[in-house]
Amino acid sequence: MDKSIFVSIFVSGFKTYWYMIKHSTKNRIKPVHNMDNAPIYVEITFNCQRARYYPGFNIHSSQWDKDSQSVIRKRNGKTYVNACGQTADIINAYLVRVRVAVDKVFERYEYENKTPHPQYLLDDIRAELDDNKKDVESRKTIFEYY
Repeated sequence: MDKSIFVSIFVSGFKTYWYMIKHSTKNRIKPVHNMDNAPIYVEITFNCQRARYYPGFNIHSSQWDKDSQSVIRKRNGKTYVNACGQTADIINAYLVRVRVAVDKVFERYEYENKTPHPQYLLDDIRAELDDNKKDVESRKTIFEYY
């Protein structure tokens, strides 16, 4: 068994139970020379490996809260909006969706007894996020039923 995978196994009767592959997810901004347009990325660490997922949001460094790992909503009565017109609520909600997608992908890896690879992990996260978007788009409104 690979020592870098933190998986515990025990057998009870005919059932085998797998425990979680340990992973952590942190939201960060990438330091750049001009901090007016710093990209946000999600850093996923597992098995002594690291993968970075860039959701495509850029913000000013003063709008980032390192402790909560999110975009600051308001300061001095002023609501923050990035250069593309996206508010902090939209960006923070998407970062939560990414974290949920990462957890779902790792649950699937555990169920399939699969060892994650950083590039395949990023592909699976993108696929999971696209599936969530299609589910929302495929919902019908009440007027479409009549």
